[in-house]
Amino acid sequence: MLLTLNLGDNQNIGTTNGKIALDCSVRKTRQGHVCISTTDFFFPLVDSPYLQGRIGAANVLSDLYAEGVGECDFMLMLLAACRDMTESDREICTREMVRGFNDACLEA
Repeated sequence: MLLTLNLGDNQNIGTTNGKIALDCSVRKTRQGHVCISTTDFFFPLVDSPYLQGRIGAANVLSDLYAEGVGECDFMLMLLAACRDMTESDREICTREMVRGFNDACLEA
């Protein structure tokens, strides 16, 4: 379906036709570097915030690996927490999700 929209400027080196990628974009910058970006949003899949953080990191890393990227210099985690939770619960969940994300990245 997305192919029929003819999106992109033919500069995405992570796809065979240079168009918009479904999961990950690989582009050369004006300075000659390669910028790889991927963004995913998903709701908690498990009851453990730590494991959810690990799942998030694994998901991002799998997008990179699927594009042939073997090394990653940095990753940015976007995290939202429910305001209906108590401040203490939000702090605990956020800390544990970041810890799980970080641990999985360090292991990769």
